[in-house]
Amino acid sequence: GEVKMYIDGDGEHPTLCGSGTEDYIGTAWGQGFYNHRYQGCLVSDEEKKQWAFYRYHVKDPVYFYTDFKTTIQQIGGAPKVDVISFLKAGANLIPVTIQSEGETTNTFVRLRDMPDKKVTDPSLISGWTNYYREDDVSATAYFYLDKPSSNLPRLPKAELRMAELR
Repeated sequence: GEVKMYIDGDGEHPTLCGSGTEDYIGTAWGQGFYNHRYQGCLVSDEEKKQWAFYRYHVKDPVYFYTDFKTTIQQIGGAPKVDVISFLKAGANLIPVTIQSEGETTNTFVRLRDMPDKKVTDPSLISGWTNYYREDDVSATAYFYLDKPSSNLPRLPKAELRMAELR
């Protein structure tokens, strides 16, 4: 899905907008295992549908002064027949487009323009289907200040912080 970065009071339109998560982390057309100094995907488990990727903005820092928000669009794609089986299994997804499978045609049916039709309608072409989905996502952001600044108390000694760990 699309990566957007809203910087210093951006409203509806972000300062930075990318084409997709795969492009953002440097894999394109899906995520597979690889590692690099600034980006990579260290967990790539197609069977469990689990991936863990990183992207460090060392060579291309993103500067902000007052606020910063990033979003990742959660969109997937699969053949129409698979999307129908996902829906029947209870997956929470919203089909968006269906593409024809013809060799020379590249027709998309935008489902929002056809409110009386569902993806299971047999009259719709039977090709690649893009859909919004729900993923479990977690993220960590690191940032650097221009000077030391904190009103937090000093951390306790490591022995105290680790006393209850097993």
